[in-house]
Amino acid sequence: MPYKELFDLIKLHYPKIISKGERPPYPLATMLQMHLLKQWYYLSDPAMEDVLIEVLTMRRFAVIDMKSARIPDENPILAFRHLLEKHDL
Repeated sequence: MPYKELFDLIKLHYPKIISKGERPPYPLATMLQMHLLKQWYYLSDPAMEDVLIEVLTMRRFAVIDMKSARIPDENPILAFRHLLEKHDL
């Protein structure tokens, strides 16, 4: 899989700066890994959130540490998918 090429393409469009009062965006690597998991396992956005909460190996693949990181809910997962669709990625 051309992971680096995918990462570099998406990085051009991924938000870097947040508006005051907004949560910072999740790391691009985490969002890309979650998107790949969704595709491979045919998961919906809400199902991806549930899987990340319940399945340790999925969290590890997505580089999410339960002790220090927050798990993305379905909204940022949906926003990432829309970003990819908007830019034909």
